[in-house]
This record gives sequence, C-alpha cells and structure tokens, in this order.
Amino acid sequence: RFTVSENNITRFKKGNTYTVTVAATNQPFEARLTAIKQLPGYADISSAFADYELGEGVYELRLIPVDQKVMGTLYSNMTIVMEEPK
Repeated sequence: RFTVSENNITRFKKGNTYTVTVAATNQPFEARLTAIKQLPGYADISSAFADYELGEGVYELRLIPVDQKVMGTLYSNMTIVMEEPK
C-alpha cells in the first residue's frame, strides 16, 4: 500500500502497472494498481513531516505483483519504493 496526496493522485490509474522496488534487496518488480481509496480525514496527517498541503485529501493505493512468484519473497511491513510515474 502506498499513500498519495490529492495533488498527485491523477498520475495513477487503476489497472496500470508500475515498477516498485524492495528496499532491502533492491529487487525491482512490476505491480498492478488494484484499488484507489480516499483515506478518512483523521488519517490525513500520518507523518510529522507530511509532503502535502494541510487540508489536502490523502489516498491509499493498493498494488499487487504482476508475477505471483514475487509474493513468496515479500513479508509484511517491508519497505517498497515506487518509481514516480511519468
């Protein structure tokens, strides 16, 4: 799951694939965006140093690996980094 600000949500389209990388192994893989959901207002400030404007909506992106074999190499709460869509 990834959190994206309202200002950047239009860069993402449900059904598209994105390149993500496991931070610990530096292993990239393709993942498909399966859901986009706006988070409730109380979840808008999830960090002391949020990179979005106060009052801006925040969205959760859910992605799953395109290659199901990758699922066996992932663990809960691993840090995954997504390349910024162009």
